[in-house]
Amino acid sequence: MPVSDPIQSNFDPESSIGDIGFDIIYARTSTTGVLTDIGIIASLPTATEDALERDKWTLGPELFFSKVTETAVYGTLVNHQWDVAGSDDIVEDVSLTTVYIFFSYLLGGGWNVGFYPIISYDWEPEQWTAPMSFAVGKTVAMGGRP
Repeated sequence: MPVSDPIQSNFDPESSIGDIGFDIIYARTSTTGVLTDIGIIASLPTATEDALERDKWTLGPELFFSKVTETAVYGTLVNHQWDVAGSDDIVEDVSLTTVYIFFSYLLGGGWNVGFYPIISYDWEPEQWTAPMSFAVGKTVAMGGRP
């Protein structure tokens, strides 16, 4: 995993296990193809390298919405995490908002194209990240299963 050095403006590679993150959600699907959920997101400080750890336990709310149609799948997942326990010596407090947006257009024949930005705002250093992802995919059947 690359680790940013903001002073030198470069990335150094690090190989390690990072913190473990997980979600617990309650989801509902409507008859119109809309899926909504509400839940919690959390992380445990399990990193094995100092450069990859926050040494914080985090917890926060999560909301999800998606819609499936004959020609598209789209939606968003929004969550926010605060630190609830851990060391104050390693990094600043955690207050992180993340918005995952996804849109996949179904071209037919198993083909799709999509757009998948993940926008994050870290409230402590007041820093945005917004990498954009584009994808082309093909669903194939193996043993009668897609």
